[in-house]
Amino acid sequence: MFFQNILYEIKTNLRAKEVLIWMVIFPICLGLFYKFAFGNLGKDGAAMGIKVAVVENTEDRFFHMFYDNKNESNSVDDTSSETEAQTDDATSAQTDGVTADQTDGVTADQTENSGKTENGMEKVKQMLDPTFCSEEEAYKLLSDGDVAGVIFINPVPGQTPASSDDTDFMSDVFGINWDQMKDFTQIGDLVRSTYEASSFSAEDINKQMDTMMKSYIPDTDISVKIKKNGSEQSTLKSYIEMFINMKKMATDIWNSNAKEKDTGAFDDIGEIMNGATIKETPLTDGNKDPLAMYMYNLIAMVSIFGSLAAMHISINNQANLSSIGMRRSCSGSPKWTMVLPELIGTYITHSACVLISVTFLKFVLQIDFGDKLLLVYLTGICGAIMGVSLGFFVGAIGRLSESAKSGIMMAVNMSLCFMSGLMIDSIRAIFSVQIPIVNALNPVAVVTDAMYYLNMDSDLSRYFGKLLTMGGFTVLFIVLGILFTRRKKYASL
Repeated sequence: MFFQNILYEIKTNLRAKEVLIWMVIFPICLGLFYKFAFGNLGKDGAAMGIKVAVVENTEDRFFHMFYDNKNESNSVDDTSSETEAQTDDATSAQTDGVTADQTDGVTADQTENSGKTENGMEKVKQMLDPTFCSEEEAYKLLSDGDVAGVIFINPVPGQTPASSDDTDFMSDVFGINWDQMKDFTQIGDLVRSTYEASSFSAEDINKQMDTMMKSYIPDTDISVKIKKNGSEQSTLKSYIEMFINMKKMATDIWNSNAKEKDTGAFDDIGEIMNGATIKETPLTDGNKDPLAMYMYNLIAMVSIFGSLAAMHISINNQANLSSIGMRRSCSGSPKWTMVLPELIGTYITHSACVLISVTFLKFVLQIDFGDKLLLVYLTGICGAIMGVSLGFFVGAIGRLSESAKSGIMMAVNMSLCFMSGLMIDSIRAIFSVQIPIVNALNPVAVVTDAMYYLNMDSDLSRYFGKLLTMGGFTVLFIVLGILFTRRKKYASL
């Protein structure tokens, strides 16, 4: 009889249209909507850098080289095309003291470097989205809130820039393209091949190095102005501080090595530039796609909606709320023999609905839940059992009708889903910082956190902690539901 009651409850749930709508059809439709609406979130190229205005009152070539090295805008294709153009220029240039064979050697080195760049370049996070403009335009952009800050590049009083005579001399020695290079390694290759081909006096070498120093690492005054404090402003200030430190390091290396005819200084500076590249170093191999967070919340929502299908269990066992409750109160059977099969049958039905939703998201919408799919299913089942237990508890409270309780339960469920991030992903993070107890007591947030930890953490300790929390909620809801329904006495039926 016990197992027959379980089978009867399963059939009853499957025949209820609202169960199929809320537990199967609605999450599938919502998952499709999320996929079409937010499918491109977090993809390459979707996020832009910090918008900033740049007022360049004097040329700072090192800033442009540093900026290009830090941004995805300096793509592999752009680098390859620029290298090809420089190779063509170097091949056609007529340089004093450099033979055609030596020029071909430099060209070959540059071509080799371009191959390394094409095959080995790593994408870096685009840091800045600059707008080069006048000071008046920059302040207007800052005042209107169109940029996070303004970068000023001003000349240092008393600094003598490279003269036209000096640059002409460098063009005669190294070729007409020497001041157009944007890679210190290429500069070093060109200087090294020139030194190997010809002998220069110490005076000429110092003159060449001084001219290069003034051109590539000029002494400029760089500063940033902001209107308000924020994460973008803090990142911008850190970026400028890093640039100033890198420039000082490059200057020190140049001064210590270049004057001694040590052309390795160029390579050292190149290593500094590459080593300072800001990269997104993942702390986990998990899926960081923002769409996945919405799907975690969707699974949590399906789990908690089991409460709508479970309220009839406690209502059908209370004589003051339903006619079925009247007949059961008059029977001689223990109440647990009627409540337990209904709970088990609803657990099975709702767990199957959650598994269908997870399978649809994984294999139809191709949502990346990581490599622990079985644990994802386990999380959905635990959440479904917790949701059914919540409905059993709520159905036992008060004397309201089933329809009134269903309305209240729906409002509570949607509120919990909202606080977990179903509508706005950042809400859960805000509660985690401002009021952590809200997420700890929110059953939907617990399921979402479990899915998140399962995907992002290599150590599953936090994940199993959330499973234990779900188990604790389940036991609490069942115990409270039983206390509200057992041994009730009625004056009349």
